[in-house]
Amino acid sequence: MSIRSKISVFAEAPTDEAKSKRFSLGALLSLAGMSLGGLFLAGWTVVMTRLLGPADFGILGPIFQSYWVLTLIAIAGIHMAVTTYVAHHWEKERDRARDFGSDGNKLVFIIGICLLVSSSVLLGGLFFIGIIPGIIAAIGASLTLAIFTTAQFWSVTQILLGMQRTDYFSVGHFSFPFTALLSSTLFVILAQWRWGAESQMDIAGGILGLAVGGVLAWALARHLLRKADIEMFKSLYGFKKRAGLYKKIVKFGAMTNLAHIGYTLLNTIPMVLVGLFAARGVFALTHEENLIVSGHFSAAFLYGSGALALMGMTFPIISAMSEAEAQGRKDLVQHYLDKILWASFAILGGVLIFYFFAGGKMVEFLAGEEFPAELLHPMVVLAALGITFTGLNFVLFNSYIGLKKVNYSAMAMIAGVVLQAIAITAAIRIYGDIIIVGRFFLGASMLTFLITAYFLHPLKLKIVPLFIIVPAGCALLASVITQRFFPLQEMPEIWVIPPFIFQIAALLIMYAVLFLAMDKVFLKKYVEIVTI
Repeated sequence: MSIRSKISVFAEAPTDEAKSKRFSLGALLSLAGMSLGGLFLAGWTVVMTRLLGPADFGILGPIFQSYWVLTLIAIAGIHMAVTTYVAHHWEKERDRARDFGSDGNKLVFIIGICLLVSSSVLLGGLFFIGIIPGIIAAIGASLTLAIFTTAQFWSVTQILLGMQRTDYFSVGHFSFPFTALLSSTLFVILAQWRWGAESQMDIAGGILGLAVGGVLAWALARHLLRKADIEMFKSLYGFKKRAGLYKKIVKFGAMTNLAHIGYTLLNTIPMVLVGLFAARGVFALTHEENLIVSGHFSAAFLYGSGALALMGMTFPIISAMSEAEAQGRKDLVQHYLDKILWASFAILGGVLIFYFFAGGKMVEFLAGEEFPAELLHPMVVLAALGITFTGLNFVLFNSYIGLKKVNYSAMAMIAGVVLQAIAITAAIRIYGDIIIVGRFFLGASMLTFLITAYFLHPLKLKIVPLFIIVPAGCALLASVITQRFFPLQEMPEIWVIPPFIFQIAALLIMYAVLFLAMDKVFLKKYVEIVTI
C-alpha cells in the first residue's frame, strides 16, 4: 500500500474493509506516536530525577501527577464529548460535526481564560499579603499556565481524532512530550543557575516547561487541523457564531470527565498519597528521609508506566465505535473490540517480561545510583503489574465512551478510585512500607478491571479468553528459554551498554517469535479478528 493510499484511508472509508483498515492503521500509528511520546516522558523523568535529586523530585513527582488530574477537571470532559459527536456525524452530517468541534473548542478556551484570571488574582493576592511564599506562588502560577495550554492542545487534537484523522492526531502524542522535555530541562537549568538548587525554584521551572510544551504542541495541532479541514479550523474561535450545542456537550462531557478523572486518579492516587503521608513523616525518622522515600516511590511508578503506551493505541476506538454505533453495526463494534484487545494483550506480554527481568536495573541505569536497583526493583514490578490493569481499563473505558455508555465508565472508575484510596491508605497506615503499598495497589487495580469488564455483558460484547492465554503462555516460555540459554552472567558488556540489555533483547525477540507462531496456530484459527 502506497503512502498516498494510506492517507486516503484516513480521509474517506466508504466500505467495511476500508473502515477496518483505517482502524488498524490508526491504532498502529497512535501506538507508535504514544510509544515515542512515552520515551520522551521517560526522558523527562530521567532528566528531572537527575537534575533535582530524590528529595526535590519527591515534591515534583506528585505535582506532575496532580497536573494531569487538574487539567482533566479544567477541560470538563468537553474534548471527549467533541471526539464522540464529531465522529458520530462526520461521515453523513459534516456541517453538524463541525458545529460540535467549534462549540466544544470555544467552551474549553473560555474555561481556560477564566482559570487563568481567577488563579492570577488568588495567587497574587495571597503572595502580596504574605500568606504564601514566593516559591509557592511561582509553582502555582506555572501549574495554572501548564493546565491552560495543555487543555487547549487537547481540545484541538481531539477534534482530529473525531474526524478519524489518526495520522495527524498521532503527531500530538509525541510533539507535546518532546517539547515539554526540552522546555522543562532548559527552565530547570536556568532556575538552578539563577537561584540555586536549594531555592526549589527549579521545581517551578520543571512545571513551567510543561506550559511551554503545551503552547508549541497547541500551535502544531492547529496547523494540522487546518490541513485536514479548513472549514473546521476557521470556526474554532469565531465567538459570534455558535451552534447552540454547549448544553449537550457539557452534559455528555461532565459524565465523561467524571469517568476520565476517575481513571487518571487510579494512576495518581498512590503517588499523591505516598507524597502526602511522607510530608507527615510516616515512612522514616527525618523529613529528608521521608522525601527520599517519596522520590523513590514516584520514580518507581513513573518508570513502571510502560503499559500506558496502550493508551495511544486505544484512542481510535472512540471515534470508530461512535461511527459504528451511529449506524447500528454491533458486528463492527465487536470487531473493533477484538482487534484492540488482541493487540493490547500481545504488547502487554512483552512489556511485563521486560519489567520482571530488568525493571530495577533500568531505573538505576537511567536515574542514577541514588535510585538503587535492589531497592526499587520489587516496587517497579508491582507498579508495572498494577498499571497494566489500569491500561486495560482504558481500552474498555474508551469503548464505553464511543458507544455513548459513559455511565458504565463512570461507575467503574468511581468504584476503582474508592478501592485504591482505601487500599493505599490502609497499607500506609498499617504497614508504612512502600512495597506493601505496591501490593495493595496491584490488588485494587485487578478488582477495578474486573468491575469495568463486567459492563461488557449488558452490551452483549465479550473478551476472547485466548487473547489472554496465548501471550501469557508465550511470555512464560520465552522467559524459561532465555534464562536457560542466555544467562545474565554470560552476557557481553560493550562500552557503556550494561549486560542486562542483551538479555532483554534476546527475551523480547524470543517472545515475539513465539507469539507470532502461536497467533497463527490458535488466534487466527479460532477467532476472526483480521477480516470483517
